[in-house]
Amino acid sequence: MRFFEKLKLPYLVQSVEQERHNVIGVLRGSFNENVLFEAHMDTVQVQGMTIDPFEGLIQNGRLYGPGHVMRKDHLRLC
Repeated sequence: MRFFEKLKLPYLVQSVEQERHNVIGVLRGSFNENVLFEAHMDTVQVQGMTIDPFEGLIQNGRLYGPGHVMRKDHLRLC
């Protein structure tokens, strides 16, 4: 939030669960196109999963398993 405040950019805080929030910032441009940068810092525990967490499961065209979208480089971009 300090990042957005320092740059005087509007943002909102979306509460998801207790002590878990999304921070959504908006940078308006002059184009009619939209760009979304998404990043997260949470991790997933494999204990108690109902599928093999290291195999990955493709079901109905979706990939299930921990870490398949865990790229932290998005945090640097954001």
